Amino acid sequence: MRTHTIARKFEDKIASDLGGRRIFLSGAGFDKGDIRVGRRYKGTGDGFAHAAEDLTFRVEAKTTKHDHYTFRRQDWLDVMRAALPCGEHPVFAIGLREARFAFVVIASSLAGLIGFEPGPCPAPFEKSLRISEDALRTGRLRRNLLFSWQLNPTAKVQTQQLHVINYDAFIYAIRAQRTP
Repeated sequence: MRTHTIARKFEDKIASDLGGRRIFLSGAGFDKGDIRVGRRYKGTGDGFAHAAEDLTFRVEAKTTKHDHYTFRRQDWLDVMRAALPCGEHPVFAIGLREARFAFVVIASSLAGLIGFEPGPCPAPFEKSLRISEDALRTGRLRRNLLFSWQLNPTAKVQTQQLHVINYDAFIYAIRAQRTP
């Protein structure tokens, strides 16, 4: 199967699971990101009411045929810059081995809303971080990351705690929040 086809199917699966919609041209235009979930998309037919207005997302989805993905600092900044001005939570979804194994990277603010407890002292990362299924399962990769950024050279340095979560656990937690 072609890479583009796999990526599109992964985006469709995420949109279906979260009750959102794919963004036109998959973020290549003015509206960045791949999927939007939130107030505008209540009538998706998924049967879930978006009861909590805090559960609005901007999702960037990436797929690879490899068993690892290099999560770059710029990846998170891009989805964060698109989501925050719209009042959405940034979510970065990654599908490894043609989306056979998937996980998400989310900020601690969203993790707290859906019931994930913050873990022990987060591990900082500078420009990139190699994430693999094996590293996540064996615990070699810490699931809590400390991310620092600066919007411009004169701005204050800000920090944010990120969490790496299994995709299925993330979807389960979101659905539990939306159950009437």
